[in-house]
Amino acid sequence: MSTVAAVPADTVQIVVIGDSLTSGLDTPGYPWTTPAQQVFDHEGLPAHIVNSSVSGIGYAATGSAGMTFSDLVRQVVTARADIVVLFGSDNDSAGGPFTSAVESTVDLVQQRAPKADVVIVGPPVTPAQHGEDLSGIITALQQAATRAGATFVDASNWFTGHTDLLSSDGEHPSAAGENYLGQKFATLLEPLVRARLHVS
Repeated sequence: MSTVAAVPADTVQIVVIGDSLTSGLDTPGYPWTTPAQQVFDHEGLPAHIVNSSVSGIGYAATGSAGMTFSDLVRQVVTARADIVVLFGSDNDSAGGPFTSAVESTVDLVQQRAPKADVVIVGPPVTPAQHGEDLSGIITALQQAATRAGATFVDASNWFTGHTDLLSSDGEHPSAAGENYLGQKFATLLEPLVRARLHVS
C-alpha cells in the first residue's frame, strides 16, 4: 500500500482506494495505477496517483487485513486530495450492512476531502465469481454515488470478452490486464485532471 508523498501544490493528487484488483496481487510491483500514471506522465499532465489498496477487503469486508475501505480513507485521504477513486469490491455481500458501509465511507471521504471529485467504480465480473450476482452491490454503489453527488462507473463488463487479460485464477489482472485497466482509468480520470488544471 502506498503512502501519500509530498507533491507540488499544482499537481493533481489522485487517491485510489481498492482491493486485490488494485494492489497488484498477481503482478507484484505493477498494479494498474502504474500504467495509468505513465499515461499522465506521457501526456505531460501533472497528476500523482496514490495507490492505497489491500487484498481481500471491501466497504464492509475486512479480509485477513482486518480493515475496510474506510480505514484506508482515514489513513490516506486528506484535504489535499483532488480526486478520490473507490474501486470494488466483490469481497462484499449486498445487504443492509454493506449499504450502510458504502454510505459511511463516501461520507468520510467527503468530510476529509470536501473539495475532491469522488469516483465510485463497481467491481468487474470475472470467471472466478462463478456467476455470482453482483447487481445488489452495483445498485447500492450507484445509489450512494447519486446521494453524494459523486460519479458512478459500472465496470461489471470491463472484462467481458477480455478474460485473456486475467491471470490463471480467472480474477486478477495479468500484466496485460494491468495495462488495460490503467488505460481504462486514465481515460476515465483524464477529464477530471484537465478540469482541475483548467486545460483542454
